[in-house]
Amino acid sequence: MIKESVLTHKFNLSVAVGVCLLLSVVGRTETQEDGSYRATIVRGEFGVPYIIADSLPDAAFGDGYAQAEDRLELLMQNILTATGTRAAQLGPKEVNRDYKARLTGARRTAYERWGDLPEEVRQVYEGFAAGVNHYIDNPTGPLSSLARHIEPQETLAILLAGGLFRQMNQAQKDLIGQGADPIEGEGSNGAVLGSTRSASGNGLMLSDMHTPWNSFNKWYEKHYLTPELEAHGFFSTGLPLFVTCVTDSIAWTITRNPGDRGDCFVNKTNPDNPKQYWFDDEYRNLEFVNERIEVKGGDTVVRPIGSTVHGPVMQQKKDRLFSAGMSMAGEIGIPIQLYRALTSRNLDDFKKATAMRQMIGGNVFYTDVGGNIFYAWWNRLNVRNEKYDWLKAVDGSHRDSLYQGVLPFEKMPQSENDPGAYYQASNAADWTIGDGAWGLSRTDFPNWLFTSPQRSYLPSRSQRTVDLIKGRPKHTIEDLLEWSLDTRILGAEWVLPLIERAYKELGNGGDANVDRAMEALVKWKSDPKATKESRGYSIYREWLAELSRNQAIDPHWGVLAEVADMRNALPMLPDHPERISNEVAQRTHEALVKAVASLVKLYGTPTPKWGDINVIQLADGTRFSSGAADSVSQGMWQTSQAKKRSKDGKWLGVAGSDAMMMAEMSDPPQVYTMVPYGQSDDPKSPRFANQTERYTNGQYKRAWFTRKEILAHGKEPVMIATKGLE
Repeated sequence: MIKESVLTHKFNLSVAVGVCLLLSVVGRTETQEDGSYRATIVRGEFGVPYIIADSLPDAAFGDGYAQAEDRLELLMQNILTATGTRAAQLGPKEVNRDYKARLTGARRTAYERWGDLPEEVRQVYEGFAAGVNHYIDNPTGPLSSLARHIEPQETLAILLAGGLFRQMNQAQKDLIGQGADPIEGEGSNGAVLGSTRSASGNGLMLSDMHTPWNSFNKWYEKHYLTPELEAHGFFSTGLPLFVTCVTDSIAWTITRNPGDRGDCFVNKTNPDNPKQYWFDDEYRNLEFVNERIEVKGGDTVVRPIGSTVHGPVMQQKKDRLFSAGMSMAGEIGIPIQLYRALTSRNLDDFKKATAMRQMIGGNVFYTDVGGNIFYAWWNRLNVRNEKYDWLKAVDGSHRDSLYQGVLPFEKMPQSENDPGAYYQASNAADWTIGDGAWGLSRTDFPNWLFTSPQRSYLPSRSQRTVDLIKGRPKHTIEDLLEWSLDTRILGAEWVLPLIERAYKELGNGGDANVDRAMEALVKWKSDPKATKESRGYSIYREWLAELSRNQAIDPHWGVLAEVADMRNALPMLPDHPERISNEVAQRTHEALVKAVASLVKLYGTPTPKWGDINVIQLADGTRFSSGAADSVSQGMWQTSQAKKRSKDGKWLGVAGSDAMMMAEMSDPPQVYTMVPYGQSDDPKSPRFANQTERYTNGQYKRAWFTRKEILAHGKEPVMIATKGLE
């Protein structure tokens, strides 16, 4: 039964057209201070919500409702995780996890600095929360056991926590001296082409996020249509607006970059008082905040969080404590920058938004209806003293270890309308982003900028992108669709000559199956792609798995793993495999023999088809054969497998290419998208995993722009409204 305070109506298409036209001319210029909202949701063929509203807060209201209808469980889980309140709903086993979330300060910042947000930004988050609560009051199906009314600050905490978790993870990796990327399984492909590279003269954009598919960051696709703008794109479940987006004027996407976002500081404690630490030639008191963690079925737990001048204390061991330095700690500007990016109408507007430097980290690639292109870092980076090694725990006892402010925008890596007319990155070094004409080099950057020295090379995915861009003078949207699904394995081109040499010199190791495998590899060599039908790729992937297993025992195997992803890592490959040392050739042969034996044991043949052993498995156990390359071998279109195979030996895709979006900035924009799951997480919903099979076959869907197209292709428009606007 519908409550009096909120109303939901379904319309046929003809009525919806009239309603939507009315919305476009009525225009609500007043604020939503009275808590009233309305929107019309038109579901596309695959369930993507097209939200038609007369203001951005109203569109966010529709967004919150749609997300709650599709993914209420994940939305609530994300809120509990970000705010550190899991124990209150799930019991005492979650207390430690909540404490770690409270360490980031995301919840405190969201509530304490809520009033610092501009009114128009607060209204968007208030509208989104109202939409979630509307659905909870008027559900169309069974509610999650976690369902309850939410507050807009909790949604903001999700946004803040996404960056702070990464910075905290980076600090923890520095603590153990790893200094690598903060989140395993994350990557990305991105590119923009300017007017002189485009056959139509319109800007072109390729966007492919690589993230775990069932994580905090699981992407939600949506479309807003308001009198202010029209936009299509993605953001994490539980958030309004967009993080990668195409509007009627501009488009942008992000890729991960190697910016060092978090640091670990070590300070000695006072042997007579563990609540004091040594800094600047004296003992100082830790500053404490008591976090009250409510526990379902138990007493409230009070955990103190101590902070040094550098940040919150992550660990304390004997006479030392380790604190996390995070550039986003206490900052509230992310939603403001995203709002300003979305409402930008041109490059100047977008650059002003970027100059805020409030994002959590990554590259941003921009194009627009004028064919302009722009690249910059979307990072807030602290300036550090170059005397320290910032990929390890830094001695925090000296004043010169303090951050020296935030890196100014003009000193951030960036470029506008490069003469090469393109920017691209697949987690590549910044001086490889464009055509080279803009003059960046490795020496332009301080030692504290990067998370790992490996970022000084051009990964094979970026190399493949550059090859495709330069392969012809001009390109179309169809070219981008084809590139995004490319599974050519460049590493195989460089490594196969070495495998052939090892086989010729050392034979089959007494196993005739090695001969059969080599026949398949030689055949595959002419076109090394990871298709469903490929047998050579199955062998190559198993060979890489053997490298990984052996590298864990003997790090000297690493030279082979590196060359699989790095052109010119070994200059003698592929033209001169004879120059490789006999030791490396022996290791190569050993891995081949073991890989073949493993294939025969698992599948009964040394040459299984890749599509028979590589699958995406849904929550209900349904499997789909997948042809995408594994992330280890670095194809453009890729999946990442679970660390362990299934009991029947299948590689199970759990991460990789998703939120894939190709766009041409025509009038209206042409946009195509693809995801490996569906809009809904409910196995009983028709929108559950309804795009998975299309994904495994590389089939994009069209995203519709303009009211006319939306209504022509949409299904069952639903108007949702609060009391007084029904």
